[in-house]
Amino acid sequence: SVPVDWAGAIGAARQAGESDLAAARLAERQVALMKLHAATSAYVRLQALLSQREVLAVQRERVGQTVERVQAQVQTEQASTAQLRLAQAELARLH
Repeated sequence: SVPVDWAGAIGAARQAGESDLAAARLAERQVALMKLHAATSAYVRLQALLSQREVLAVQRERVGQTVERVQAQVQTEQASTAQLRLAQAELARLH
């Protein structure tokens, strides 16, 4: 019969368990950080899109006013229908 070092076997098993626990905690933290990164990226994209929407709304308003002005100028022959079509095309592009 071979003598068994119970203290050594138990110590090795305990050390292996602690290593497994540390690896599991590290993996858990990595998953949490990846989720945080994904959420932060989504928030930044959302804020950029909201800002872009505001800019487009202002552009639409300004181009709409330009179309109205050019329409009035076409009526008084101060602008050509080509200029009106260009302004209308720009407004359509923004919608």
